[in-house]
Amino acid sequence: MPELEHCLIDVKTALRVKDVIADPKFLCPSCKEPVRPHTQSETGGAHFEHHENNLDCPLCYKGTAKRLYAAYKAEKKAWRESGGKGEFLNVFLADHKITSIEKLDASE
Repeated sequence: MPELEHCLIDVKTALRVKDVIADPKFLCPSCKEPVRPHTQSETGGAHFEHHENNLDCPLCYKGTAKRLYAAYKAEKKAWRESGGKGEFLNVFLADHKITSIEKLDASE
């Protein structure tokens, strides 16, 4: 039986697929990174969310990017004040599941 590689679906359809298929794979149409459907959020209804924060993707939630950047700046300042010892950047990136820091450093 033929298998459909990629097709665009809305979040309601993705939620139904998630109920029927164990661990379905959904990809962001912009950056092709894995996403998952959610039924609701604090600011709205059903939506897709990246598995890992991708600040380079235009479809990544901008509120997440703003909060991450604020946390990054605060942590980086504290790290510099402590003499820059330790693995601040790698730990921060891993803790927040960030794969690219270009967007974080761009406004400095």
